Amino acid sequence: MADSGNAATLAQLWTDDGIYEVVGFATATGHSEIAALIDGPVHQTLMSDGSGHLLGPLTIDLEGDTAVACGHSVVFRNGTQGFEVHRVSANL
Repeated sequence: MADSGNAATLAQLWTDDGIYEVVGFATATGHSEIAALIDGPVHQTLMSDGSGHLLGPLTIDLEGDTAVACGHSVVFRNGTQGFEVHRVSANL
């Protein structure tokens, strides 16, 4: 969904006080801050260059009203030689 650029819809995947952190880049809390990351210059440049995210597999641990998702992601970016790996990460 991040690659569609629909920041408001993407942000609704989190709770009102949800946290989205990209280590070494930014931490956003709540819908407006999370949407701002997608609307911001770093993500917009990735989109204009041509990019894609691959996620999975995921595990989700539930405890009461708290959920923690773990998985891996790869971001590809269209460079001068075609698509190349831009970022690989383990996600929590």
